[in-house]
Amino acid sequence: MLAALCLGLAYVGDAIASATGLKAAEAGLASGLINASQQIGGAIGLAATTVVAANRTAVLLHAGRSHAVALTGGCTTPSPSRARSPSPRRWLRPPS
Repeated sequence: MLAALCLGLAYVGDAIASATGLKAAEAGLASGLINASQQIGGAIGLAATTVVAANRTAVLLHAGRSHAVALTGGCTTPSPSRARSPSPRRWLRPPS
């Protein structure tokens, strides 16, 4: 809920800041650039998230976990002890 509120405020602020000081003839171009930037940023973020989830799934499968556990483990948050790790490498290691 908080993330949705914050993202909504960020998008509105981004649009206002991007369109401030433009001539009326440039408003359409600015709107297109804003939307394209948001779409590209979302695609890159989704790709990065997918890579991390796929890597975690592969690590769990390699460690001998069942397919169901590996697939859900690749898409969930690690245990609290691993979540505080400063390095994502620790999270991607096989569980002990």
